[in-house]
Amino acid sequence: MLTPRDIHEAEFKVVWRGYSPQEVDEFLGKLVQKYEELCQENESLKESLKELQTRLGEYSRMELTIVDTLETAKQTAENLKAVAEREREAILEEARIRAETILQRARERAQESLARLEELQREGESFRFRFRALLEQYLAMLEDSGIGQEQLTKALSETEVASAEEEQ
Repeated sequence: MLTPRDIHEAEFKVVWRGYSPQEVDEFLGKLVQKYEELCQENESLKESLKELQTRLGEYSRMELTIVDTLETAKQTAENLKAVAEREREAILEEARIRAETILQRARERAQESLARLEELQREGESFRFRFRALLEQYLAMLEDSGIGQEQLTKALSETEVASAEEEQ
């Protein structure tokens, strides 16, 4: 590469009918000055380019970091969503099982209550049947013993009233 010094130190042969040495020297002086300015500007532009390339590299790394961070955030969000979905399903399943258990217990209790009620009704019927039979025996004994019909009817109606009150 041609340097400003090379231009400044360049020597030309003086020939007859050639260019004026003074004009050539002045022109070379101007040329050297402009060439030095251009070289300095070129160096400055190279430094600026180098600095911009460095910054571009930093920005590229930052962009990669941001892209990686966004991808990680996206995956984390998807993972959290999947975990939340599994937890929701587990909670719903547990609630369904609990509800089924509660319903089953309620059905069993209702069956037990119904069975107990039927048993009590049978016992009540049996009691009434035996009690009526007992009363009929007493009535027969009273009739045989000669107690009056009026007293008998009164005793029987009192017994039936007591029996009805007991059932309630």
